[in-house]
Amino acid sequence: MNSEVAQISHTIGATRVALHKIWPIPSNDTQTLILGLCATFANADDVIDLVCSKYLGPIVKKNLANIAVNNAEFVVIVSYAANRGSNIALTSDWFNSRLIRIETSLLCTLSEPMALARWKHPGVKLAAVLAFQCKYPVLATLDALLGAVVRSDNRRIDDLHFESMEEQQDATALWQALELLTAAVL
Repeated sequence: MNSEVAQISHTIGATRVALHKIWPIPSNDTQTLILGLCATFANADDVIDLVCSKYLGPIVKKNLANIAVNNAEFVVIVSYAANRGSNIALTSDWFNSRLIRIETSLLCTLSEPMALARWKHPGVKLAAVLAFQCKYPVLATLDALLGAVVRSDNRRIDDLHFESMEEQQDATALWQALELLTAAVL
């Protein structure tokens, strides 16, 4: 078992324990990982309403900090999924508009051949969209996804990340993205 898989397994186990403390009903790996990732979103409430029952949703919302994966775990999970998710296709208008904005913020980075080659992989695009919804700093995730981010893009990336946390999100598209990412991991 490689180190990424071991770390992801550990993260799922720790998240399951945290979930069990607030809601003592068994959960499978998919549910656990989706909730652990969703809890990292700056505006997670709408997605949680889609993912959870009307009884579990309010409890999860009160305990987001306890079930959210940490930044290092988030980076490992999304970069692992990005490398495995070759059959991913999200075509919602919201998702496509996010991709255009992310590509604009990565103007200099995507002019580099290695980063551009990685960017063409559908799993990387999915992971990048989710990274911009996350409350954690996005640069570490983008570095893991693209190899490295050109410093001159940092300001545009930070501005877009801040805007993303303040904007209305398409909860259905985010939920679908989380399901696809989770399927790529598991």
